[in-house]
Amino acid sequence: MTTQVDLVIRAGRVLTMTPRDHVIEDGAVAIGDGRILWVGPSVECEYTGEREISAPGSVAMPGLVDTHTHVGAHFFGTLCDEENVITAVYDVWFPMELEWDHDSMYAASCLGIWDALRNGVTTVANDQYHAQAAAEAADRLGIRALISREINEFSADPTPRYDRDALRYDIEFDRGRAEEGLAENLQLIADWKGHPRVTPCLGPHAPDLLSGEMLQRIAAEAERYDCKMLMHIAQSQAEIQQIRERSGLDGSLVYLDELGVLGPRVQGHHMVWLSDAEVELAASSGMGISWTPTIMMSCQSFARIDDLLRAGARVGFGTDCFSMDMLEEFRYAIYAANFVRGLRSGYRLGALDLVEMGTARGAECLGLSDQIGTLEAGKLADVILVDFDDPLIIPATNAFESLVYRAKGANVTHTIVGGTIVYESGKLLLADELELLEAGRRFARAWIGRSRDLLARAGVLDRIEPAYLAGVRESGSGG
Repeated sequence: MTTQVDLVIRAGRVLTMTPRDHVIEDGAVAIGDGRILWVGPSVECEYTGEREISAPGSVAMPGLVDTHTHVGAHFFGTLCDEENVITAVYDVWFPMELEWDHDSMYAASCLGIWDALRNGVTTVANDQYHAQAAAEAADRLGIRALISREINEFSADPTPRYDRDALRYDIEFDRGRAEEGLAENLQLIADWKGHPRVTPCLGPHAPDLLSGEMLQRIAAEAERYDCKMLMHIAQSQAEIQQIRERSGLDGSLVYLDELGVLGPRVQGHHMVWLSDAEVELAASSGMGISWTPTIMMSCQSFARIDDLLRAGARVGFGTDCFSMDMLEEFRYAIYAANFVRGLRSGYRLGALDLVEMGTARGAECLGLSDQIGTLEAGKLADVILVDFDDPLIIPATNAFESLVYRAKGANVTHTIVGGTIVYESGKLLLADELELLEAGRRFARAWIGRSRDLLARAGVLDRIEPAYLAGVRESGSGG
């Protein structure tokens, strides 16, 4: 006798990630009421589904977890990519993001989330301005998201300017701006706490961009509301220099520890410029770490991933919006790590390590390991199917190696979040793709139009094709 459930997936291989190298050949996953009810060999499955997916040439696995991104930053396109990104952050990013509004951020976030879902990303940790818009986009398209409102204390008039030769910048604090950001962030928590997929968090941007007093206040609010803090940490030499001048301490992590801010509530993005003592502190503090190798290579830097893992730090994988194709990012990451860190110490990162970072370890970093990250009965049904019937992937002698060295986001055929199929065979199921594209084009042109003078000052305007600029003029400056 069989039991009917909402959905049964039958796949050539099922990767449960518990234990981490567990592979079920010809496996099945039964799903009901948004949760996994059963996982095992297909021949033993006693469930039938109202909907059944048969994918003998595919791998079923936990949805990918992107522990650090900015879904609305898709609108930047390639504007920052010809520069060292650290330089571009000060010259282009900081001033241009002030030109966003709720509607443009919603349009941009929809594009970013669409890109995530089609690449098998079921969970994102996201911090940006106009976080309400990002939350609304996540709710509409069906992704699971930790969302914070990025809180900064630097003056917006002007934003900090970077001296690339001295690797430093001058900053002027504006407490009122930080108070406004915190108030908006707390409103986000009030509005979204308890949502089944959107988890509001606090977003202190970085230890150098906030005063010690504000960092401590935000940490107190995180305790009060029982939420994570999404924070960029040790991402540049300029940051470390600021911390040294301000506190006399040699490192962002020791500074946060001195303030009493560091702990399991902190999800630290990048974590590149760390001392030996800070590597150990990262592990002992219980904080989560978002390893973002591709974006950091564009900043001409690379995290001590080998040392962090050896120390026992909780490390997940993040794209930082460089690309939402985590499978392709895995390939960049493994080759780069085994070159940059391998030359130093003979270290070798394995394919299984990366898949685990992108699933179970990512969930652990974000405090969600009891809900997602593995395929187990009782967990939320965040599942993806990756098609291995591909000339690049065959013969697929090892599923984990094939995912990291050969597969791409284009091989993802189904993305399921909380038991709901949100992406299937190249199409979003919960939103009109043409509507999202049209809104994205329209708001991006208006945003770039409002930023023309800034782009000219930064030397970026002459890289934009004349035909696009003509379209910006014709569309005007409105949304």
